[in-house]
Formats: sequence, structure tokens, C-alpha cells
Amino acid sequence: MHLWWLRFLSAVGVVVVQWCGAGVRASLPELDADKWILHVRETPAPDILVLLYTENSKPCETAEQVIETMIQDGEMEQVQPGVRVVKQKAGGPLSTGLGLSTFPALVLLRDGITAYYTGVMEESSEVYMWLDKAGRKAVSRELGDDTFEHLTQASTGSTTGHWLVLFYRSDCQDHFSLLESVGISEKLWMNVARVNLDGSPKLAKRFQVSSCPEIIYFREGKMYRYETKKYDVPSVTSFVTSWFRNVKASTVPLSPTTFDELTEAIALYLKTQLEGENRTFALVVTVGGALTIVLTSLFCCLTGGSDSKQKTE
Repeated sequence: MHLWWLRFLSAVGVVVVQWCGAGVRASLPELDADKWILHVRETPAPDILVLLYTENSKPCETAEQVIETMIQDGEMEQVQPGVRVVKQKAGGPLSTGLGLSTFPALVLLRDGITAYYTGVMEESSEVYMWLDKAGRKAVSRELGDDTFEHLTQASTGSTTGHWLVLFYRSDCQDHFSLLESVGISEKLWMNVARVNLDGSPKLAKRFQVSSCPEIIYFREGKMYRYETKKYDVPSVTSFVTSWFRNVKASTVPLSPTTFDELTEAIALYLKTQLEGENRTFALVVTVGGALTIVLTSLFCCLTGGSDSKQKTE
């Protein structure tokens, strides 16, 4: 009898422990602002996924449960292997720096560039899809004078997809995360790229970009400038999917040839000389050169005409 009773209590104890364990959720670790800054500054920066939340929010609690379930079921490891998953209360430097005001939100740091997601987080399928499209490497590319036309083929329109390009300067890099986030959401049909104006003077001149930042959408040999100046994912996504049709389209200017660059350099040199101390001498040389070219052309035409006449006779 005593042995039977002990076995009964042991079985009951196992059931109670299992029931209690099922009701206990593993909470995501909290990440403070200082640690986030350290993560960003590391080279190479580690892959990290941050759930931004607000207290006493049912949607935020649901989002955390979804993320925890994805971790427990191995889904997180499938789409983002090795990523560290944490949470952080909204209102800190991270959410403020990204300009986020809708929570819950996910911030993904991989390949040294951040991207954010503020979509549906009521079930794992939407989150899984976004993380899967994000991949392990940044979707945005850095292009310059030597690589832009080769990769985009913007002037011919014979490219594998459309291109959304952010032109920036070294002191104006606030919209990298926006570009990356739009690039992930529209990854299946559009490419995104960055161009540093300080290091790409030819592209700056070719597309007449002087302000920072400036966003241009290249599509089928045409270019559309983003003039709304509302820098958030919904606005930019709406622009590339439909709103661009309300913007004046411009033909993409051709990439200048070597001859174009040479003649431009000569013209610039002559202009500099004419505005300098030796402008009188430069003027004489310029006029003399122009007259020489004209007289030579006339002589060739007259001589050619005489030769043709003699052959006819």
C-alpha cells in the first residue's frame, strides 16, 4: 500500500511539473542602449534582432510570444542562423534614431546595416517571411562612378529589375536603414543602392544631384525623383509601387564618353585661363585656334571640290 501511494504521488508530481512548465514562458533578454551601441561599432558587427516594445501593450506581448515560439520551434535558426534575439523598451536611442513611432517593431542588424519591420506580428508566418527575405547579407549595395552604369544599366533600361538609389554624403547617412527596409520588403522585383556623392562626382553631375539626401527611382530607361521628403517605409514603398506615375519622368542621361570628358576638360581649362591673369594671351590663342580650324576646313573643302572636278573632266 505504501509503495502504491508513493508511485501515485510521483506520477501526480510529474504531471504538475509538466503543467507548470508549459505555462512558463522564457522571456527575451533585455538589451540596454549602451550594449546596442557597442554592437553597432564592432567590426564585423554581430547579427542581432531586437524587438522594440512598449509596456502594458497587448500587441507587444503577442509579438514577444511569437518570437519566443519561433526560437523554440527552430524557425529563427532556419531564417537567421546564429542571430542573437533580444528586446528593448521603445523610447530609447535605437527607436528614436530610426524614427520609429509604431510598436511592436523588429530591428535587424546584419552585415553592419540595420533594417526594421513594423508589420503584422500576430503570428510567425509574416515575421518568418520578412526575416527570410532579409537574408544574411544587406540587400543594399554601394555603387560609384566606376560601377553604377555597369550594374544598373540605367540609361538603357535593359536591366533585370528596377533600381531605387539613395544619394548621400559622409555627413548625411540617416536613411540607410530606410533604404535597407524598403529593399527587403520589395526584394523580389527591385534593387536598392547607395551612392556617396563625395566619392562619385561624375554621378552627382550626371544626375544633377546637389542636395542630401536625394532618392531617384530608375525604371525602364526613365528616372523619377522622390520629392515628397517624407522618409518612412510606407511612403517610399508607395512611391516605387504606384505614386511614381504622378511624378514627371526624365530620360536617364547617358554616361559621358571619353571624348565628352576630354572636350569638357579642354573647355574648363580655357574658361579658367580666360578668367585668369593671362586672359589676353588665352583669348588670342583660343581665337587663333578657332580660325585655324575654320580655315583648314574651308581649304579641305575647296581642295576636295577641285580634285573631284578634275577627275570628272
